[in-house]
Amino acid sequence: MTIQLVNLRINRIIAHQVFERPITSDITEPIYSQQFTVLDPSGLNALQTRITEALGNDSHSIEMYVAQSDAASVYSECNKLLSCDDTTFVSVSQQLAKKLAQSQTSRNIPGGILVIFDGLVGNDNKRIVGLIKAEIQEGFGIQATTSTVLLTFIAKLLLTPAQKFYKIGAFVETDRPDNEEHRVPESYDVLVYDHNLMTRTEAGQAAKYFYETFLGCMFSPSNKKLTNDFFYNTRDYIENLPIENQDKLDLHDSLYSYLKVSQSNIIGINGFAQDYLAPELRDGYRAHMVDKKFPENAVTKDLEYLKNKLRKRQVHFTSQVSITAPSDGFDDLVKIRGIEEGMTIVAIKGTIERTE
Repeated sequence: MTIQLVNLRINRIIAHQVFERPITSDITEPIYSQQFTVLDPSGLNALQTRITEALGNDSHSIEMYVAQSDAASVYSECNKLLSCDDTTFVSVSQQLAKKLAQSQTSRNIPGGILVIFDGLVGNDNKRIVGLIKAEIQEGFGIQATTSTVLLTFIAKLLLTPAQKFYKIGAFVETDRPDNEEHRVPESYDVLVYDHNLMTRTEAGQAAKYFYETFLGCMFSPSNKKLTNDFFYNTRDYIENLPIENQDKLDLHDSLYSYLKVSQSNIIGINGFAQDYLAPELRDGYRAHMVDKKFPENAVTKDLEYLKNKLRKRQVHFTSQVSITAPSDGFDDLVKIRGIEEGMTIVAIKGTIERTE
């Protein structure tokens, strides 16, 4: 991945309101803005921080590729937004709001605000166009004096720190052609953040309306290989740690759980490090994975290449003895009690059925 989503500087911002699909099949026409949103410095900094935290390397954003590139696609419209004048920016953004409304084909999809922005990102000033679908929330504000603190109900809040209430798609220009008309989908790195992408539940399927139907993007076709690389590179790191073998076994158990048992739809260096590694091991693990060219952003979990590997667990001993057991419930089937005088004490659930 070439994206380094740091040092984001937003230029233009415009917002439109889209509504949930009515009972009839026709959409409710969005409320279109005719002018840009101008934020004060603190508000602009907060927005830039929200976006960076959602899409940055320590986040659960996912790299995707442009699958729809026809004239009516979001990709084509974003091409226009990169270098157009203000009047065209407003017009194109309105078309994008209507496309989002049309993409929300289910009445279960809530309405919200579509925020569209352009700007620069990274230390090399890559151009970026971003699209944020934010749901409207309720909350409370505070009015405080030296002697009183009062709560004020706010009926419409937007882009709070609760990341499950917004989705973001960002098109970052990696190659700037001499002629803007010669741009191709490969000119962009695309990042998508959606809280629902982290699950394999119905919510995860529902997220498709944003990244696939609206943005016209798809998961990287290399996810099978990346998941495979994640497993073997992490396993190698664990094997080379200067820790007790029992502790290594525990970490291998964690790796199997992270990949096979967890209901998360994504995997990543930071997720595994934070959940399973002791603090003193995390920096070394991150450096190891980066050295192995594994992306620092999260990737979609695809176990196709590992399904046979993850079906069974094996424990190998220095005496060339091995124990093989199903990975599901391995800890219940095989209990390693400890080591005494060079002998490993193992308890195996069940009785001897046969020998070969």
